[in-house]
Amino acid sequence: DFGVGNLLMDFAELSIYDSALPAAKIAELFLSGNYSQNLAPPFDRAEWLGIKALAIGKNKPGDAMKNWCSLASDDSSDIIHRLLAATKCNDAPLLSKLLENPQTPAFLKMKYNVKGFAKHACRLGGTQNNELPQKRVYVSSSGLDSGDGSDFAPFASLERARAEVHRLRDNGFKGRIAVILASGTYLCTKPLNLDASDSNVVYAAKPGNAPVILQGGIRSNWSDFKKVADMSTLARIPEEARGKVFVADVHLGDYKLPPQGSYGVGESPRSVLLLSANDTALLNSARWPNQGFLTSTNRINAEANTIGIETNRAARWKSAGSLMAHGYWMYTWADAALPISIQGTNGNWSLKLSKPHTYGIGKTPHFFVFNLLEELDEPGEWFFDSATSRLYLIPPEGTPPDYVTLTALAEPFITISGANNVEFRGLSFRNARGDAVRVRQSQNAVFSGCDFRCIGGTALDATGCPGLIVRDSSFRNLGHDGIIADAGNRRTLESGNIQIHNNKFSKVGQSAHT
Repeated sequence: DFGVGNLLMDFAELSIYDSALPAAKIAELFLSGNYSQNLAPPFDRAEWLGIKALAIGKNKPGDAMKNWCSLASDDSSDIIHRLLAATKCNDAPLLSKLLENPQTPAFLKMKYNVKGFAKHACRLGGTQNNELPQKRVYVSSSGLDSGDGSDFAPFASLERARAEVHRLRDNGFKGRIAVILASGTYLCTKPLNLDASDSNVVYAAKPGNAPVILQGGIRSNWSDFKKVADMSTLARIPEEARGKVFVADVHLGDYKLPPQGSYGVGESPRSVLLLSANDTALLNSARWPNQGFLTSTNRINAEANTIGIETNRAARWKSAGSLMAHGYWMYTWADAALPISIQGTNGNWSLKLSKPHTYGIGKTPHFFVFNLLEELDEPGEWFFDSATSRLYLIPPEGTPPDYVTLTALAEPFITISGANNVEFRGLSFRNARGDAVRVRQSQNAVFSGCDFRCIGGTALDATGCPGLIVRDSSFRNLGHDGIIADAGNRRTLESGNIQIHNNKFSKVGQSAHT
């Protein structure tokens, strides 16, 4: 592709090669056809010739066509830009010749339907998982870490299974190993960190009907909830909702859940408090307005991260702890949720960001406030008070859920760094506050038949992972991304051999939208 959006940047880059002229003069000569220097490397020069053709195409289509044909016939230019240029000038014989060139990347041969490179050739359909290795270690939620890891005396934790894998390696076993998990729920309070010593291991669900669930959240049954009766608490709840709000104590041992922090564009880490009903539907954090946004004219002081708000409801927000605002602060393609405080008096309220947004505040930001008991007023809304570890909820309309689960685990269930040929089959990753799985610099990682649901961060983040395969898996109710996958070399178009096939995605980016 030839992008025009960074045209001035391209000419500035060209001025690096031609130090005698400034970027503006190069642009003027280049677009007029009077710049004949060939100082840039072939790849850059070909890209700029394409940009020139695009730039002059509207007013000088004949000159643009000559430019395309010249680029397509230029043997010194790279094969990729020549192919694209040959398409622009409709030179079918040259296009066929270029597609036969061994330097032409496979994806372009697929694009142009070259025989043997049909689009279905990259699919994994019809293929089956390899047989599980015969050397096996067993884990069960009802097992004991003091067991021997056999099918009859399974371990209780993945950490103990990993230690057993290391023992087998230390004793000289070099083949592939399977860690088999029995159906059940495994509460995860810290990540399983895999490194190079954990290569060539398959983590697989034991065949059966019940799922293998890695649980990163805190589950509360509906029977745990009681109607709010405390008068001081009721005074904070909107009058129309009093009598409809229920509360439950939420604990994970001695661990105290921190309040919601910032997330979205420019924020790190990806971490969101989510509440799911029956592990299927996400409920809404208490907010105002309940739909849409507040739109404010930034008339106070953008540098101080303060903007005016025209609503007297702000009087009720002033004493709320852990107050958040989610907005498009500068651009409509960059949303972020940030902690805020309310300042001022009646008729003169302002909202102050507790930390600056990465792009600052524009003239007319639009946002909503959330994470406050003072706006808990609709069925299906909730608020978690991190100071008291209490969860407040107005149940959805109809029958209350059997249970709700609050995301808790801030770190990934599993991190993989430098481990090759690690595979996960049939596992369900649920209710993590942060990312579910994070993979770095690892080859041939495979995720097959897995289920990622109710994840506050990104379900699967795999960077620098050639040979990654993600297949037959589901991704639903995610705060951020479904999959981040990266491998290969974009500059040289060296393939990363990533294959993502036959997966289902629904309700992705429910918290961070851009």
